[in-house]
Parts: sequence; C-alpha cells; structure tokens
Amino acid sequence: MLYKASMIKAGNTLYGRKVIDSIVILATKEIDGVAGLYGRGFRTEYIDKTVNVDTYIKVYSDINCPDIAFKIQENIRRNIDTMSSFKTGEINVNILEVVIREAVKEVEPSEEATRAVDKGNEKCVCSQNGSPCAGSSESENE
Repeated sequence: MLYKASMIKAGNTLYGRKVIDSIVILATKEIDGVAGLYGRGFRTEYIDKTVNVDTYIKVYSDINCPDIAFKIQENIRRNIDTMSSFKTGEINVNILEVVIREAVKEVEPSEEATRAVDKGNEKCVCSQNGSPCAGSSESENE
C-alpha cells in the first residue's frame, strides 16, 4: 500500500508502507540496550500525514527502562520527521521482555601458543595437535 505524503508542483511523493516500517525498526534497534523486537515488533497507524507508532521490544536487564523508552521515542520521531514528509503522532514503547546479556568469554591463549611466542617462534601452530594452522604460511608450503 502506498501513502501519499506530499504534493510538489512536479508531482507527488509516495512512500510504501515498508519504508516507514524500516525507519521504525532501524530507529528502535540502534538504541543501546534494546535486545530486539518482540514478535512482529511494531504497529503503525496513518492518519493523514501523521504516523502513530507502537513498538514492542525486549531489553537487557542492565538498562533503565524509562530512559531507553524515551531514547527510542526521540529516535523514532527524529528519523521519521527527517527522512520522510510524515509527522509523528503518538509513539508508544512497550517493553515486553527483559533478557540477560550473555557474558563475553575471554579466551586465554593456550600454553603452546604462549611458549611459541615467548621463544620468538611466531609460526601459527594448532594447540590441539601441533600442526600448522589453516591459512598459515607453513601449511601452504607443505
């Protein structure tokens, strides 16, 4: 479905529904603390040249819910207002799930790799079987 947004002397500007939907999705996901969209993630309603938006999101447990809701509202409003000729009406942020961030596991170098580097031997060696790593110059020459 196409939505007529503005009339210019040379013609009309038409926006497909997916254009505004994409703006809403990207504006929501780019806020730090949003874990993702919940279900379909959003609903838009068009009244003349005004767009009302409902977003349904999952957030991480280490964020402040009112702060992230405000940031999402402001980001959606700014993006729709600047990227289209529509104006935003109501922007409702519905936080439906809280998830725990996965801890990033730091990988310790193996003893073999540490010894090889300490001795000045910088060749790539597999810590499992001692053979040259795939893509290293030793494995290519063999």
